[in-house]
Amino acid sequence: LLISSFVAFPAIEATPSTSTAARPAITAITLPKSVTTIEKQAFYSCKSLTYVDVADLDTSNITNMSGMFSSCNVLTELDVSKWDTSKVNSMQLMFQECLVLPSLDVSNWDTSSCTVMNHMFYSCGQLTELDIHATDPSREGMKSLAFTYGHLFRMLVKAKKEGKANVTNVT
Repeated sequence: LLISSFVAFPAIEATPSTSTAARPAITAITLPKSVTTIEKQAFYSCKSLTYVDVADLDTSNITNMSGMFSSCNVLTELDVSKWDTSKVNSMQLMFQECLVLPSLDVSNWDTSSCTVMNHMFYSCGQLTELDIHATDPSREGMKSLAFTYGHLFRMLVKAKKEGKANVTNVT
């Protein structure tokens, strides 16, 4: 199932009360210009989703990105590098269980308003490239994110010991 066009569909949001029964059949999503925002759990549980085009989405007014891509188990490509995250206060579980996502560039994200980041990258077992150098470590949200990064670093150390990872730089 490929979703490539909508008619006057200005926003995408899913909540636990929203039916997710059809979501496992979605394999790719290209959002048209008529979509002006996405919110928490927008792509939650799209278990067959390998690609979603959100690179040029205006995210400047989004405040909650919790679980946005959670349980997108086979997502292999995602460009969020240009997103404006300056107003986001929660990124909890945002990429949880993106099991095969190999890389993610969030280096330009402004997380100064974000206070909830726990389990943001939990169970991202194939994530080998993650640039977070612009994240302010003094922020309160980083305290909860540290638990997630701890899991990621332990996973990388284990993979390196097993000869499955080449960790060259951690700063």
